[in-house]
Amino acid sequence: MIEIVLMKAIIAFLIGVLLLASCQKPNDKDSLPEIPVSIASTEETNEIEKTVSEIQEISDELGLNEDFEQFPVRVVEEYPGPGGALAFCQQDKNGNGIYIGILKSTMDNYRLHFKPTSGNSTLFMLLTHEFGHCLFKRNHDEEKISVTGLNFYFRSQQDDNRYNSVGAELPISAMNSAVYKPALIYIPIGIKEYYIAEIANIRRWKNKTDLENTKDLKLSLSDL
Repeated sequence: MIEIVLMKAIIAFLIGVLLLASCQKPNDKDSLPEIPVSIASTEETNEIEKTVSEIQEISDELGLNEDFEQFPVRVVEEYPGPGGALAFCQQDKNGNGIYIGILKSTMDNYRLHFKPTSGNSTLFMLLTHEFGHCLFKRNHDEEKISVTGLNFYFRSQQDDNRYNSVGAELPISAMNSAVYKPALIYIPIGIKEYYIAEIANIRRWKNKTDLENTKDLKLSLSDL
């Protein structure tokens, strides 16, 4: 039996406040926001550029015909609106994306400048989330999917014959405010393809068959 669970992500108070505020628009709707100068280090800039290129390549392979690289990504000192944020899509008064901002503290605290051998999936998910706002005008989507009695396993990026447990439920969309959770730090290419397709509204997990047809994903009662 498939259970599609609608729920708000339950996370630590301060982090939850920041994530849920991460895509608010600044108050001033009458002026076109200026694109700020990035304060990213050379290492951070290179990591961001590589990750945006990866997202663009996956999009092209999926045949989306979308330009993800049109949005500058800037590392900034603070959020330009009320409240707090980890990252945000800066929009104009009509809701069109202008640029993506990532707070310097986010780069430091989440080590987004650090690329492990398995790939910087945390930065990938953060940018995919913000591209969902900027390019596709998607709102937050807190829906998750689980299959009674089964756990999810992602293919290891070090060993194609190994699968690692990522828990009993998954966010259906990268627009979920919990996409930064540790279980999704390292994700294989098949899962990345799914999340890019989902923000573009061409794929969405609805049942066990959808999950079983996802590359690099398995369901099992016990460790593989």
